[in-house]
Amino acid sequence: MHRKQLFAIIGLIVYGFFGMSTSILAPFFPNKAYEKGLSRLQIGLVSSGMQISAFVSTIIFMMFMRPAETFFMFIAGPLLGFASCILFGIMEYSPNGTVFEMLCLALTLTTGFGGTMFISSAYTVLSFAIPELSKSLGSYLEMTFGFGVVIGPPLASVLYSIGGYVTPFVSIGIFAILLTFLELAIAPHLDIKDEKSTLTIFTFFKLMIKPYIFIIMISVIFVVSVFGMIDTIVSPHLKNQFKLSQNVLGYVFLANGVTYVVASGVSGYLVEKGHGGRLYIASIFCLPLAILTMYLTTRVEFMDNLVFFIIGLALIGLTTAGAFVPCYLLLEKYAIYYEIKNVSETKIFVSFMICLVYGAGGALGPIFTGGFVFGKFGFADTLLVEIGILSLGALCSLPLIFCQKILGPLDLPKTDSNETLVDSVE
Repeated sequence: MHRKQLFAIIGLIVYGFFGMSTSILAPFFPNKAYEKGLSRLQIGLVSSGMQISAFVSTIIFMMFMRPAETFFMFIAGPLLGFASCILFGIMEYSPNGTVFEMLCLALTLTTGFGGTMFISSAYTVLSFAIPELSKSLGSYLEMTFGFGVVIGPPLASVLYSIGGYVTPFVSIGIFAILLTFLELAIAPHLDIKDEKSTLTIFTFFKLMIKPYIFIIMISVIFVVSVFGMIDTIVSPHLKNQFKLSQNVLGYVFLANGVTYVVASGVSGYLVEKGHGGRLYIASIFCLPLAILTMYLTTRVEFMDNLVFFIIGLALIGLTTAGAFVPCYLLLEKYAIYYEIKNVSETKIFVSFMICLVYGAGGALGPIFTGGFVFGKFGFADTLLVEIGILSLGALCSLPLIFCQKILGPLDLPKTDSNETLVDSVE
């Protein structure tokens, strides 16, 4: 196997482990934090620290990062995140109350910073490592990240049953750090030119307010808020409403993760076949209906409400993947059309935009819906508010249905990475 291909494969595995290290918080952290004396709003604030940090650090990196620095970020980012994962397990021995809250907040902020370094560089580095897969790389990234999210909760549940709260975080964190060092050891030379980027913070913001880029970002921010909401409200609801044990909770999250992984792969195939735009629109409009399925389990008595609840989680995984995977090429398409002509800078722009929507949406979910609304009004009303937010995002996306009529044919510059871009995203 070619060295670059091996490097890319290990890089994708590490990307999956990063998803795993963040997903294992959802089944265990909310209940542990509640035992440590934190309110639901405080739990939401701590959980959103990762996304707030990602949002702020993305803006900072946009000001100063050069293309050649992406490799350093690709290695240093996961190391920071996995070290924080280990320390999260050690928080078992932290004093209760404010000390626990401040320490956990510091760790989520560090994880968010490392995540920004990793996510914002992965698309660029792996595009240079395997340029032949550049068009479908967004799908591969979401599949591996989603696979980590799938494996994380059940694996953590097994480790939890063996050694308690500390074991999942420490075991996964140490193994992932060793894997990252292996990736560094076999890293090949990548032809990422060390040149001063023409991208500035003003270029980023100028592009962000362009009509179709702005519409995509707002809609996807609302989509990403669903992840943060699920992380903070589903675990307590399952424990209180269905009396599930802590060991079982991780397996319920499989419904969301498995469908996300499978749907990411299918979405990547549809994007390559030229159906990315239609897939994005359909998924944006179907996501509120998926949340509605979970809401109905709180108001209607089915034969087995837990089964219908799990179906709702699966539908959320399906529709979020369908909405998110096409965004890589949609953003790249409009970035090239509006402003950017350099290939590597286009990749950097897309990476940072993905980090921004992850940060903003990820903070909206735990703080507002998963924190404030859930703490004040309960689980059912939280789902109703989320349905309203997602419906607003779907309405914002309506102009994209007519974008080809408004913009006319997109005559993009022909390069190795975007020569089929117009064909792959309608």
